[in-house]
Amino acid sequence: MSLGSYVKPLEYDSQIVAFYSYKGGVGRTMALCHVASFIARIHANYIRGKANKITHSPGLSACRILCLDLDLEAPGVPAFFPPQQDVKVKGFLGLLHEYFENKAKWTESERIIDFLHKSLGENLEDYAYKVQETENLFVLPSGHVNVLGASRVRRELHEHLAAMRETDSKSIVHHQYVPLFSELKTVLRELFDYTFVDARTGLSDTAYATTIALADSMVFLFRPNVTQLMGIQDVFGRFLRQRNLSLDHDKQIPAIPVLSPRPSYSTPRLNEVRKVAAKRVFRWLEKESKSSYPFELDPYAPEMPKLIELPFDSSMEIGERLMIPPSPDAELEDIEAPLYKGYVELALEIQKRNAKRDVLGARGLEQQHWKNNNKVEAINCLLASVAREPDYIDTWKDIWNGYSDELSTSTPIQNRVLDFCDEARKFPLDRPIPRFFGTLWKSEICENLAPSVCSNLISELWPIAVSTLHIEMIEYALMRMYRWYSSHENQEALPNCPSWPCISAGQLLADLTKKLDPDGLLKVLNAQSAFYSSKSSSPDDTVEFYMDQLTLTASEHNRAVVLSSLANTHVRNADFYSAYKAYTTAVQLSSCPSWSEKRFIAFQMRFLPPESVEAAIQAVLTPQLQPNFSMLLEIRKLSNIETVRQKLERIKKFNSAIADDPNFEFYSLMHHRRFQEAAEIMGKSLGKVKDGVGISELTKLRLAQWLEGRANFDSEISNYARARITSPNLDIDEPESDICLALSACLDATSLEVRRRLQQPQWPIARFGWTLVSCICDANIDLLLPKMRQSLEENPLLAAWFRKHEDWPLFRFIIERHRNLGNIDDASFRRRIDVIDLIESTKVDFAPPDPIPLPKIIISSDDPRFIEIVERWKRKLAWIREDRTMGPVVDKLIEHVIGSDNKGTSS
Repeated sequence: MSLGSYVKPLEYDSQIVAFYSYKGGVGRTMALCHVASFIARIHANYIRGKANKITHSPGLSACRILCLDLDLEAPGVPAFFPPQQDVKVKGFLGLLHEYFENKAKWTESERIIDFLHKSLGENLEDYAYKVQETENLFVLPSGHVNVLGASRVRRELHEHLAAMRETDSKSIVHHQYVPLFSELKTVLRELFDYTFVDARTGLSDTAYATTIALADSMVFLFRPNVTQLMGIQDVFGRFLRQRNLSLDHDKQIPAIPVLSPRPSYSTPRLNEVRKVAAKRVFRWLEKESKSSYPFELDPYAPEMPKLIELPFDSSMEIGERLMIPPSPDAELEDIEAPLYKGYVELALEIQKRNAKRDVLGARGLEQQHWKNNNKVEAINCLLASVAREPDYIDTWKDIWNGYSDELSTSTPIQNRVLDFCDEARKFPLDRPIPRFFGTLWKSEICENLAPSVCSNLISELWPIAVSTLHIEMIEYALMRMYRWYSSHENQEALPNCPSWPCISAGQLLADLTKKLDPDGLLKVLNAQSAFYSSKSSSPDDTVEFYMDQLTLTASEHNRAVVLSSLANTHVRNADFYSAYKAYTTAVQLSSCPSWSEKRFIAFQMRFLPPESVEAAIQAVLTPQLQPNFSMLLEIRKLSNIETVRQKLERIKKFNSAIADDPNFEFYSLMHHRRFQEAAEIMGKSLGKVKDGVGISELTKLRLAQWLEGRANFDSEISNYARARITSPNLDIDEPESDICLALSACLDATSLEVRRRLQQPQWPIARFGWTLVSCICDANIDLLLPKMRQSLEENPLLAAWFRKHEDWPLFRFIIERHRNLGNIDDASFRRRIDVIDLIESTKVDFAPPDPIPLPKIIISSDDPRFIEIVERWKRKLAWIREDRTMGPVVDKLIEHVIGSDNKGTSS
């Protein structure tokens, strides 16, 4: 099978387009030539761009376009596309002459097709000529024969098309087959991607044959008067009825109405002209279409063709010239000219209607579907483009850049793309682009559906990218691995791939080779923030990273954000004094974000006396935030339920939302072993939860009931507890409720998980936390308890950090409940309680330090501190060149960065 087997066929295949007007003087021929010129030009540029990309197929050919001049009495196309002086061709009249000479012998349609195929294929230069300075644009003129021959050909053509004049537009008689014209349509669709036909004006037999038997769609140009529209209505009515005989017609009206020339009136009068034109066009279009199309037409519906306007331009009245030359090397006159924009709009609309053959038309159709929020059809357009050109990287990139979110979240799009990806992955080794992007897309689809499959797919990306050393594939592979690592911090390095530190180091080293100023260096550092805030980075490097950011950041708000990140880093490094300094400095800045202020208050609750914290709440937080933190402080003081309820009653007068929060009463009751009342409080709250069950409320309810001794955990809660304790995103920076639930509902699974966690890299605060939980689980306690004692001797503040939390008192109750249930023996119970007593008995003395002196901001790349930052990070990252997986591409990344920098400078 092929990639195309997994793509819904595009219905838009209007290859032969007839340009028609009832009267002359509306710029019909000029519009045709500008459309042909524009499409030829952009396809020539498209081919040039493809030639600079990796492609398996060396033979690149642009869209083949033919301009067919069937205005035999007044031909005009050669005036815009003149042949070279020594070029003489037979033209369409020559084809007719040879056909009529042999008509008696060619009784079968196949004979006519053979004749036309040879004439317009291998012998094309005898009948048509190539437009100068182009490779893909041809003109089949009306042609020249001697005077007597021309008269005889026209007479025979008149007799040949006599039947066309015997029916009007409302007749039931259809001309499904017109000898020569029907065969010509078959051959033109095979040999050319586009055929633009300049049809005769008026109600002529040639116009009828052109539109009815030859054209796939029509462009009709008109002035907004009744005479012109009535004539167009007659021709279009015949065309539409003929179109209805086709079994595969789509709902799109096969016509583009063009108001030409649009009068150069003032805006109010011009709007009146537009209203009249739209009303007349769409009224008769709907009338003509109703009998052929089983749906109602609405001028505002997507199916209704858009009314395009070609404004009047006096500069185009004299002489035949093109605003859009077909050669891609020729300069455009004025791309802001209204008439230029009108021609481009018309050409783009025609391209969308030929999306089946025109890859650029498929791109335009994709954008139209996207705007209409029809993303399944939009991505199908791009899949069709990829299927046609699987070795052209830009077509794959378009889907990744525009639809990567949908690939991971949209089921209809996932279903459409999954088999397509599997087929792309079957391409041979010498065709890496489809193999690479098929794997990339499938990894995105499997991210949530099958994580283990996803990791295997991502592991396949890097070897493909490295084997090609194609910079775009390398960057896509790095980006995909980077996102995987950032959302799966606890995962080990993917097989055959660089680790997260290697990826960050390589990208940062490459970016440091740019021509940087202070703002540029700050952007380079900001791009690596996700890594340096993760547990995969070194604590010392992370502190250094944020200090460098602080030196380059001018905005007070952004400085506060950096300081808060720095404070969080110090907390994770168990350096609480430095964290306090950073927080204090941040909240003193005028634009400090509220989330940073809240973190600072929560931090103070661990170490400062309650009265000091209460004063800070009033000084730092807004009145809207103060009640919540005052209540949290009350809970962490282990206040009794009466005190808590009295305070909640006072708060309710001006903040009912906080007063209705059940957690304050719940924890106060739990802290004083009133488990039944706590369960009742949470049960009432659970009944108020909308849109399903609140999992947080449900787990707390079950925990209270379990501690009371009324119920055991059901399988649903136990499974949820296991999922939470093993989640890669769970960080034990503090004793949160997930740890309490896991210790209660799945003690054995928790014991196994903490063993695994302690074998992985951890920040100091997390390592102490997992060690603490491991000792409470009585897992390796003989080995770990001495280490924990030593950590507390070196840093007693660790004890305060964990015990000053609303969930901490529950640890003792949980261990007691396990002893009562017989899950642990007395000796194990005593060891576990000793660990809890150790944390609670450790003496803590915290003297608040002074804020950090803010460094002076670097404003110039000549500042010695700027040079020192760049050179220091280059030295720190030099090791990456020796890495087995990342080293081979570092120079390629640097080369690309320098090249992009030079391009940016030169432009």
